[in-house]
Amino acid sequence: MTLELVKPWDLILTEPTIPVETTEITALQSTFDEMHQLMRMMGGVGLAAPQVGINKSFFIAGNPDDTNYIVFINPEIVSLSEESSVYAEGCLSFPKMELEITRPHWIEAKWLDRLGESRQARLSEMLSRVFLHEFDHLQGICMVDRVSKLKSELAIKRMMKREFK
Repeated sequence: MTLELVKPWDLILTEPTIPVETTEITALQSTFDEMHQLMRMMGGVGLAAPQVGINKSFFIAGNPDDTNYIVFINPEIVSLSEESSVYAEGCLSFPKMELEITRPHWIEAKWLDRLGESRQARLSEMLSRVFLHEFDHLQGICMVDRVSKLKSELAIKRMMKREFK
């Protein structure tokens, strides 16, 4: 496997991504599979292209115990619920960090699948949360941007302390 996670301070994590051209989808098939292998190896449930140094608008999602996964290319949010809930989220780009993030209960989303076919669905529960977390990465937003500056700074300090012990 050649893909690796970028460091938490890599600027690619703060930049909006570029849409994937439909002509690029065939060439990305092995990248999707490599991202899935890396995600499973790290125990994640989602992985966005910027997290592996690719400035393109796609991510994958799936259960780390399962060989099946979903590819979301050029995803868009059509609508979201007014109801929301708070849940502790982790991120492969910020190892051993969890933050309480508020997200809508469900979203209506559209995207292209790994074959370039247009899809639209209402996503709820964990899949909607994973979608929104990874979608944030495509906008240059990390989970530390979703909490107060104080909470973010404290979490980063704790992560760095654990990372360099």
